[in-house]
Amino acid sequence: MAFSDGGVAVRGRAPGGPDAERRLRALADACGGTLVIADDRAARGWLPEVSRP
Repeated sequence: MAFSDGGVAVRGRAPGGPDAERRLRALADACGGTLVIADDRAARGWLPEVSRP
């Protein structure tokens, strides 16, 4: 995990199964972030800072 002024970058091993990948993608999409999962299940994501009034 690495923090910056604009959000957080995360890396790790994605859990197996389509349901887990779908949940990770839904989280990234809901925040306006990105998610890349390689064939070996290595995952990299970016979640931008989200401020609520």
